[in-house]
Amino acid sequence: MKIVAIGCAPTSIGFAYRLQELKAQGVDEAADMELLVLEQNATPGGLSCTVKDEKGYLWDMGGHITFSHNFPYYEKATREAVDEWNTLQRNCLVDMNNLYGEKGIHLVPYPAQFAVPLFPEAVKKRSSIWVGTRVAKLPQEKLEELCAMDDNALKSADFGWGPNAQFNFPKYGGTGAVWKNLCEKLPSEWFQYNSK
Repeated sequence: MKIVAIGCAPTSIGFAYRLQELKAQGVDEAADMELLVLEQNATPGGLSCTVKDEKGYLWDMGGHITFSHNFPYYEKATREAVDEWNTLQRNCLVDMNNLYGEKGIHLVPYPAQFAVPLFPEAVKKRSSIWVGTRVAKLPQEKLEELCAMDDNALKSADFGWGPNAQFNFPKYGGTGAVWKNLCEKLPSEWFQYNSK
């Protein structure tokens, strides 16, 4: 079977990684598969690439935090791709200035739930389901403990981010390093860059 993937983004790279695993395990269905990944850019990653500007700064173009719960081999693959990682404490400050039509409203009080009455109607109507695994689910006891605290106690409280309290980020090369390095570990004949 011949497979052509359009775009060398995380999904195609993940497929290529899994195909190589299956071939190495001797899975019959994978043995005769041929893969060609066509990418219009000179490097892998698609919209999840990292680019370097003229001053040497790295810019992640797409998502810079990824979630490994969706596929059992995802974390294994990313760990294999990048040798050195930074483990960072989550610190979420969001500039929502573009949501407001009034000039001068540029600071959102935190926690953000106290600012909900200020949100535009379209934002208020959004479902909370989209946050899914991106927000830690607090046990009832923890929620009650936090609700019982006064303002001073809340300043130093553990809000229970749980598994989302920290995230890993490549020490060198930005998120794009994950995809670039993974591709370098896969058969080079599977990838064709600068292809439109």
